[in-house]
Amino acid sequence: MSEIIPLISFIWFLYFFKNNRCNSFLTSLIFFSFFIFATNYSHFGLDIPIFRYLHRLIGVFTCIFVVIFVLRNKNSFLKDQVPLLIILLFFSILLSYIGNDLDVKNYLHYLRNYIFISGIVLYLYLNIDNNDKLEEVFKLIASITLILSVCLIIEKLFSNSFFSKASLFYPNSNYLAYALLPGFAICFFSLGKYNWLKVVLIFFGILSTGSISSLIAAQSIFIIFSIYKKNYYLIFSVIIVFLIFSSYILHYKINFGSDARAIIYQISFNIFKKNPINGIGYGQFVTKFPLYVNQKIYNNSPSEVLDLLSKYYYQYGYSASVGFIKFEVADKYAEGHHTTLKNANPYSSTRFPEKMTHNDLLTVITELGLIGFLASLFLFYRVYKQLKQLIFHNREYFFISTAMIISSITFSCFHNNMSSFMFWFVIFFPFIINRNYYNS
Repeated sequence: MSEIIPLISFIWFLYFFKNNRCNSFLTSLIFFSFFIFATNYSHFGLDIPIFRYLHRLIGVFTCIFVVIFVLRNKNSFLKDQVPLLIILLFFSILLSYIGNDLDVKNYLHYLRNYIFISGIVLYLYLNIDNNDKLEEVFKLIASITLILSVCLIIEKLFSNSFFSKASLFYPNSNYLAYALLPGFAICFFSLGKYNWLKVVLIFFGILSTGSISSLIAAQSIFIIFSIYKKNYYLIFSVIIVFLIFSSYILHYKINFGSDARAIIYQISFNIFKKNPINGIGYGQFVTKFPLYVNQKIYNNSPSEVLDLLSKYYYQYGYSASVGFIKFEVADKYAEGHHTTLKNANPYSSTRFPEKMTHNDLLTVITELGLIGFLASLFLFYRVYKQLKQLIFHNREYFFISTAMIISSITFSCFHNNMSSFMFWFVIFFPFIINRNYYNS
């Protein structure tokens, strides 16, 4: 089923664009690409990651359009606060490399990713310049979310295990669940004739992924909607329902998962304490992580820390083909021989080819230090100011924007999500709406 979803979705996308022509084809394609093309489908017999290449090609074209626009309108462009905020974050990234030994491969990869995301966000900011275009984007996001949710439910119904995680063609079910959250919020606050059905289907789509963090984020959308409707009894009901579903989801949680994350968080704080000003460099946590593992953390010896992390990443790691490589310890653990590696070199790059903080705030303070943290803090202060303005322009848009931002931040408390363009689109969403009202 997963192999044909891109084809079916693209046929539907062409039909959608034929009947909704406010936005340019590229604007619509960006959102479609985020949901459908941003994976390589390697698990389904497609050795050539053609969809991933298409996704990157769309990013390249988008950046070219932005560069052309900037060259033609550089005076007015640089007076806008959105480009200035993106440039501010970019400078904090550059400063993070001063005085640090860099892994050039990771440096180029993450820097390219930031430039691509910035280009896409700027393009959308420039092109979604009226509320008709915005409403069309809402329809597109909601409809793709609904298609994926229905496919998830079908996969879940035909799965061998009731407790299996549905993921379609995504390498990680958590990020698929996150992709559904903006559409979930849009449908919630745009309750039309069939939107209650859409809300239910998308919720069960999220539930099918088994993502606890996304369920918590979904709950925040429920609560914000209840405040929007001034129905505080609904808040209580939502919490009760959430607790019931959480008991089902918690079946997935392995015993050592919490301990492993606690260790990762402690290692992250240790990195920050030794590199407080500008961090260890943007995108460098991946390579610097092993250097801070060989020490006693809480009550665990270095060998116990390594063993615990190996089990954890074996459970949650991806294959090499999607970029999150199972490290050596985990592979041996799968074979039942992990104990033989307790004395292996903890600094080996093959043992720790890629690690994450599982928390975007920790990523900022470890990689960018206080400079990056203060830059991010200023960004979110400006977001707060935009939200204060937005509530006077459009109450519904205010609550949609608030719900999407809070759900994204909630998800980022448990995962690394700042490399997703959707995260930054959501963050800059109130800027887009306010600009449209000022222009009109």
